[in-house]
Amino acid sequence: MHIKDINDSTSDNCKELKNEIHEITNRIGYSPQRFIPLMKQAANRARESDTQKDHYMPLKMTSKVYELIDKLMEFSGKDFD
Repeated sequence: MHIKDINDSTSDNCKELKNEIHEITNRIGYSPQRFIPLMKQAANRARESDTQKDHYMPLKMTSKVYELIDKLMEFSGKDFD
C-alpha cells in the first residue's frame, strides 16, 4: 500500500499479494528513507479500502494497518509528511 494501490493488484489472495509486494520491493530496493514518508499514503489507502471499519477482521484483500500507523504517528508525535 506504500507504493501501489491494492485495487490495482492482480493478486487473488493474500499470499499472492505478499509475493507481488516482495517483487516490487526487490525491484525498486527497500530503504526506510523511501518507505517511511509513504506510511501516511499507505494508511489512507488501507482506510479507504476498509468497508467494514467497525469489524475486527478485515475483509479479503483489505487491511487494518491504518490503525497501527495512526497509533504510531500519534505515539511518535510525527506526521510523516
